[in-house]
Amino acid sequence: MARGFGATLGAGTTDVVRTGLLSSGSDRRSYSVWFNRNGLGGGNFGNIFFKAPFSETFYFNNTGSFWHYDRCNAAGTQTARHNLGAVGTSGALTGVWNHCLLTHDQSAGLVSPIAYWNGIIQSSQATTSASVTTATNVDPYYIGNDSVASRVFDGQLAHFAVWDGVILGRAEALALFCGAHPATIASGNLVCYLPLDGMHSPELDYVLANGPGLVTGTRAGTTQPFSAPVHIPLSDAPLYPGAFVDPATIAAARQYAVTVT
Repeated sequence: MARGFGATLGAGTTDVVRTGLLSSGSDRRSYSVWFNRNGLGGGNFGNIFFKAPFSETFYFNNTGSFWHYDRCNAAGTQTARHNLGAVGTSGALTGVWNHCLLTHDQSAGLVSPIAYWNGIIQSSQATTSASVTTATNVDPYYIGNDSVASRVFDGQLAHFAVWDGVILGRAEALALFCGAHPATIASGNLVCYLPLDGMHSPELDYVLANGPGLVTGTRAGTTQPFSAPVHIPLSDAPLYPGAFVDPATIAAARQYAVTVT
């Protein structure tokens, strides 16, 4: 299924799913998420995800009719901002489920991210000067909002995943779009997977993080992506070769303490 955010499909403006402290500071990162936009979101910039303090954000800018990927360093200085293309009218992609694989490689001075919408690669345009310096970061991810509850996502999100230290490509984008489970792709680099389906407890199914996560508001969604990944419980991970590396370590790191407010 999915997790609803915002006043229409969720509980309100403070809706957010926050991970524990999660290290994700590599020069090479990849993100996967299914989303179904209902409206503009908080401040007309509803976040799909946000990570502080070097403020990594992914959202739709209604004013400019672009999807934006922004990042700042630990000092709060913006090092990259990009407009991302999308299939469909003005990139808004509302009212239907869409899959996005977003990658960002700064390891060789490559500052433009790459986005795959439903398996199709899109162009990106840098809108500010960018640095190849990456600040190490161990702060939480905020899914569907930001840290001060000012940019709630209006719609539904599902199957959010983060890989640290690897750039996924077209083959992986197509596989994820067709329903591949994130745990079966580059499993050694997978640092976060949240099904966000409202069916499993805890909600933070797989996070290599320190400290508990936090679910504020939100609602279980009434629809799901047409190619929803099959859930792989941690107890079944050994049945899926390559799905997880060192299950004992993952079991010790996995977050079971989730507070619902």
